[in-house]
Amino acid sequence: PAPKPVRKGLAHNVRPLILQIFEARKHLQEGQADPALQRILPIIRKWPTWPGAWKLAAEGFLLRGDERLAQQWLTRIENIRSAS
Repeated sequence: PAPKPVRKGLAHNVRPLILQIFEARKHLQEGQADPALQRILPIIRKWPTWPGAWKLAAEGFLLRGDERLAQQWLTRIENIRSAS
């Protein structure tokens, strides 16, 4: 679920890319790989060094049955971590 404000009366503004992450996760949980990947790829373009987005993409490709491509995305996570 989306995060809630910690105090009453505070404005709560969830950024559009964060909402896309929630939508992508929901699609993955429902077994819908293509809609999930459509939401994940813009996130990767915006935050290319965030391993979480790469993991979501790998999950999407696994769900599609493309283990080779999923492994390539998981390998990118290791590359990102080793570069930091």
